[in-house]
Amino acid sequence: MRIEPRVPRSTADVSRGSSSFRRFWVNTILVIAFFGALYLALGWAAEGIVHFMPLSWEQRLEFTVPDSWDREFPVPDHVDKVFRQVTEASGSRRTFHLHMVPDRELNAWAFPGGNIGITTGLADAVHSEEALAFVIAHEIGHFEHRHTLKRLSRAVVFGLARSILFGGEPGAAPVRRLDSLGDLNYSRRQERQADQFALDCLNRTYGHVGGATDFFRMIEYRGFHVQILDTHPLPKSRIDRIEALIRDRDLPVEPVT
Repeated sequence: MRIEPRVPRSTADVSRGSSSFRRFWVNTILVIAFFGALYLALGWAAEGIVHFMPLSWEQRLEFTVPDSWDREFPVPDHVDKVFRQVTEASGSRRTFHLHMVPDRELNAWAFPGGNIGITTGLADAVHSEEALAFVIAHEIGHFEHRHTLKRLSRAVVFGLARSILFGGEPGAAPVRRLDSLGDLNYSRRQERQADQFALDCLNRTYGHVGGATDFFRMIEYRGFHVQILDTHPLPKSRIDRIEALIRDRDLPVEPVT
């Protein structure tokens, strides 16, 4: 009897070619989908927990303020006046600290701990109390909606997920880019809420909302790029949305100071 040896089609050491390749990609997609779902779930959970954080805890987060703010300029009297009027009209129970940042860029920030930063360039560029008040009230709106803590919590969650998946390898660079793009979209949703808060705060401060769009019209008229546009909606869309809110709520518009 003649026996002809046959090469096994599949063993632990012999793959099936294309079938194994497909299985690899299916498993890869499943792993990515799992971590993506985990990231979204953790992000939502972190945002929910933020609302239960006592204000006293939030006020202690001074470590988030940039070191450069330690070399701040003194706040001009006219800016301090507007700042005090707006914080009082906001009705917030927080304690706010205004920092003048020596920078020619037109920008403003809100950091946990009640810290608001305004560049000297922005303070010099505005030509009315109402325009400056709207910018300050906008940053207070971020605090009242706890946007600062939400962004911080999501950044921590994504940082942990990125470290688990990629560590410090260069392969994580595309993911870091996706992180910044996702954060940009998230920020623009927050901007709409902060603008609505600022509009109401401006009305409570001056009895009207004149000047609410002046700062953005100035940026649009000059037609140059400013740093604030990197994370904020474009001036034209922002002006249109604010004016639509004024019409819908029938808010009074009077000459600016």
